[in-house]
Amino acid sequence: MKHRSIYIVCLILSAVVPDGVVSAQPVSPEFPTSIGIGADVSVVDAIWTGTLQARISVTVDISSQFGVRIPLTCCMDRSDPSLWFFDTGIFLDHHPWGDGPFISVALAQCGGFVGRNRPERSLYFLNEVLLGWTWRIGAGARIEPTLIIRDPSGGFEDEYVAIRDQLPACNAIRFSLTVGWEFHPKLGVS
Repeated sequence: MKHRSIYIVCLILSAVVPDGVVSAQPVSPEFPTSIGIGADVSVVDAIWTGTLQARISVTVDISSQFGVRIPLTCCMDRSDPSLWFFDTGIFLDHHPWGDGPFISVALAQCGGFVGRNRPERSLYFLNEVLLGWTWRIGAGARIEPTLIIRDPSGGFEDEYVAIRDQLPACNAIRFSLTVGWEFHPKLGVS
């Protein structure tokens, strides 16, 4: 746990210090926040892998460089549809140049099995890092190809081994293509 905390602090400091916290500009001067909703369209790989891995996420960009992401992931082996694994968490997104590349780090993440054949232990603490690219198209469309790296530091190896025992296709690295929409709500701006 100590190594994970040090890792997260160093990652955040390395992302913030060169750019300067004060220089982070709002996404839009009139609308300081944007809210995005997206779904992983790479779920079609379930056709040939036999494992359904679906992901939806809500993002809140609080500046041009930082945001929060809350994903919900569902994983199910199609040969045993009575066992499902869901995970969710709170991720810190860093977009160093606004659009383009980003890194997202799990601040807190957990998951659990549901269904008839779930194991005795059903709650697992997890860790993921996302490396991706954001394209904003038109007035609100958003496309994000992302590489999901599960347990990059090796601190949660027992949890991922237990999950893979139940769902063998739950790999440590997965490609995701999120397609969604972005909104710019007026939050007290006249």
